[in-house]
Amino acid sequence: MQALTCTQHGDDFDVREAIEHIRRFHASFIKRHRLPGEIDAHGHMWYCFDCDCDVKDHRSYDTDNAMWAHLKSKHETIVDCMVRSEDGILL
Repeated sequence: MQALTCTQHGDDFDVREAIEHIRRFHASFIKRHRLPGEIDAHGHMWYCFDCDCDVKDHRSYDTDNAMWAHLKSKHETIVDCMVRSEDGILL
């Protein structure tokens, strides 16, 4: 499990919790289906409303890792607040 720490808040997270934290405190364009980890009828867990797609106003992601990879690739300045950590020690 990847451990991440928010440098602005000092909290430790796994990937899903980190995305949820970023959604709540750092990037309002990240949306999710009702509860964290819950999927919609199309199999999607996360949505990015900052990135358009050909036929809709957002991009959809089926897993936490897919959303995390997207955020790191396209929204690096947003996820810069998260750093890898081990037992609360920044790496």
